[in-house]
Amino acid sequence: MMASENSVEGEWQQVGWRSPSNIALIKYWGKAGWQIPMNPSLSFTLSNAYTETVLLFKKKKVKNKKIEFLYLFEGNENYEFSDHIKKYLNNILSEFPFLADYYFRFESKNSFPHSAGIASSASSMSALALCLCSIELQINKTVDSLGFYQKASHTARMGSGSASRSVYGGFNAWEKHMS
Repeated sequence: MMASENSVEGEWQQVGWRSPSNIALIKYWGKAGWQIPMNPSLSFTLSNAYTETVLLFKKKKVKNKKIEFLYLFEGNENYEFSDHIKKYLNNILSEFPFLADYYFRFESKNSFPHSAGIASSASSMSALALCLCSIELQINKTVDSLGFYQKASHTARMGSGSASRSVYGGFNAWEKHMS
């Protein structure tokens, strides 16, 4: 997963997002297909319970079609979550082909204790999706602000269903859309 300094070039670039967790008032009862809820759910975000993610990226000298990254949670390598991130990034590679062209360093931390009953997967995957969409915007400059947040919500959902509700603040619904 790690690249050597000799395999990357140029200056480090970075993007960062803070994304809140959320609490469901109406819970979803299962998912189908690619994280599509079986029933609508409604949640509100927790402004003081959030994940901050900084994503540093540097162009690879040689394209090798492999996603290479280092994932740090609160300053330490987190192998378990790295495996989840690797699977997630490979699943969205067709939507974000630049993932194979750069080396990434994820630095993430929560404002709340891990395993405290607050959905850290929702806030962390939301922050990560927002970072990825920000990089895409820098590289391609093709998405408007409404499209940006819609894509970020869709992308977050691929990592954690409830993460789609953390992209937007306030009250949020997650349901199957006809489009």
